[in-house]
Amino acid sequence: HDDQGGDQPLLTPVYEGTLLGLSGDPWVETSEVRAGNTLSGSFNVSFAGVDGVHPGTTVIQHDATAEDVVEALTRLPGVPAGTVAVSRSGPDPENGYVWTVSFLDDAERTWEKDLGDDFDFEIASTANLIGVDARAKIEVLREGTMKEIQLLNVTRGGGNDTKNDYFYLEFGGQITGKIFAASDPKTGECGDAVPEVQRISSRTVDTTASGGDAAVSPRTTFRLGYGRETTGYIYAANGGDCSVAGAKIEAELEALDAFYEVDVASSATLGSHECDWDVTFSTTAGNLDELSISVSRDAAGPEDGPSSSAQAGDDTMTVATTTEGRTDIVQSELEA
Repeated sequence: HDDQGGDQPLLTPVYEGTLLGLSGDPWVETSEVRAGNTLSGSFNVSFAGVDGVHPGTTVIQHDATAEDVVEALTRLPGVPAGTVAVSRSGPDPENGYVWTVSFLDDAERTWEKDLGDDFDFEIASTANLIGVDARAKIEVLREGTMKEIQLLNVTRGGGNDTKNDYFYLEFGGQITGKIFAASDPKTGECGDAVPEVQRISSRTVDTTASGGDAAVSPRTTFRLGYGRETTGYIYAANGGDCSVAGAKIEAELEALDAFYEVDVASSATLGSHECDWDVTFSTTAGNLDELSISVSRDAAGPEDGPSSSAQAGDDTMTVATTTEGRTDIVQSELEA
């Protein structure tokens, strides 16, 4: 039956007292002509990468949830987290499913095609997909498009005071607010977006003369705050390897709702285990509020902060903005 998939038990005939014959005892028997089909197992999807240099395959179970497929696809090199969305329909009578994958915009414009680009996903193998005539296929429901680019060129006839010159843009009957031709009032230059950079620093006091030490304590821990959110605790010293805390800072900040992606560069002062971590907020536009910092020992006991500067013993940790973020004013007005 079309609506009853899979291998089914045999029908049981019921005929006693209702089936009559002229001689002997009549009977009815059932037998299986062909076994029903039910899918199981898994299949492999491959992806050559946006630039063709990130080959990779991933395994998807035959009944994977939408969340499972997102996780499987983002395990592929060249597929950034947060750039695919998946919905699922099914199962059909044979336990088959259909997944619809949408490719989302991100700061790097991962899925924005140029003419001639080809970065389609492909079925790499169905060897582990179990069932009669078991197959998996990928179809393109809608091709992506190449975005239009328009050049906005502002020229001025004469004079030196360009900081007060402004203009408006109109599209579809809507008009932007004022856009100053020199959108950076400090430099008078046209203002592209500039990502904010904040520096987290650990410093200590040399107390060797009084029986102490000259290095950041291995017990010093800190956590960062932004708005109402707070990261987990991070150890500052790590034997002088600043990259350990740098990786932790990056992971903890990206776990906050306020940020999608940050980049952390680490530098060390040899011997003292002092570190500087430069945090670039690469996907958060504009001039941001400064992170706050709280410091303690072993993530327990008394905690100093939250503030721009906090201490634990003779160790001090600070946060300072080294580059103020700036929003591209044209982009902001058009997106409004």
